[in-house]
Amino acid sequence: MTVVLIAGTGLGGIFTGLSSDTKPVSGEGFAPGATFYETDTGITWTHDGTNWTGTNFIQNYNYALKGSLPTPAFLQGANIEIVTGLTATDGTERLMSNNHLQIEVNSITGSGTVVVTGDSINEETGVVTVADTENLTIDATGNYQTSAKWYRVTAVTIPGGIAAINYDLWRLHYFDQNNQDFRITGYKLCLTPTNATNVDFRLEIHKVQDDGSGKLSIVEIEDISMSGTTPWIVDNFHATGGSVRGDRGYNTATATPWVVGEPMTIKVGDFDTEFSSDENFFEGSSKDEGYFLKITWDNCDFMTLALSLQLIQ
Repeated sequence: MTVVLIAGTGLGGIFTGLSSDTKPVSGEGFAPGATFYETDTGITWTHDGTNWTGTNFIQNYNYALKGSLPTPAFLQGANIEIVTGLTATDGTERLMSNNHLQIEVNSITGSGTVVVTGDSINEETGVVTVADTENLTIDATGNYQTSAKWYRVTAVTIPGGIAAINYDLWRLHYFDQNNQDFRITGYKLCLTPTNATNVDFRLEIHKVQDDGSGKLSIVEIEDISMSGTTPWIVDNFHATGGSVRGDRGYNTATATPWVVGEPMTIKVGDFDTEFSSDENFFEGSSKDEGYFLKITWDNCDFMTLALSLQLIQ
């Protein structure tokens, strides 16, 4: 890797066009506006006084859609329920497909260290550790996740300190930009309908938020539908009180606004101003965070989703 320091103030002086094989890091005294260019990635980084922010890049999802799928499919990542209503130690083998284990606690009396046992995968090397264990302190209702990913889980052991519990198990997978910090700044969605009056499509974007101590929240940051019948566009996210930008729904035209063979398009670029609590920011380098995407469709030939991402360091 060769890094070219383009211009700015920091490291005790003014620099222009210096070269290095080591990235500058946040906290080195760079003034806002300092920039450097990373030749192996093509990313230009700008310092804001606290962090380096990379230029936007596009994460593309291009798929041919066949037939109809009225229930959500995962376009990226997964959040799939394995079993519900467990009330004691689970010794059944659970196949995990290289995913995190999510434990959803519905009710609990007491607290203690729950031990997850199984065959884990090292994210850096891909090496498997057979009969590995991970401890989770569970003391309240809500969602928990293992930091490890697993090919299989062979036991979830409930300790004696938990007098009663009811819980569900899920497979959880999310995009974390190879364990880097990043944000989603917006997206462009294009669909090609096979039937302009019967087309239906829905996009959902969910953040897996690391709340510390193995606890997690799943935060919705987008939910929008396009249809060949009225209403033509439904802003499901706004309807549930999530949006501050205003309802993006559309129902004015007396006939369908979609044309067969031409893209149906929605473009949004205001995620940085839309969210006030960093819902679109993902701390992939230090936390277990990322996003997953869900779609449903009917009478669509092809879909292109371009997510605009920005690296942070």
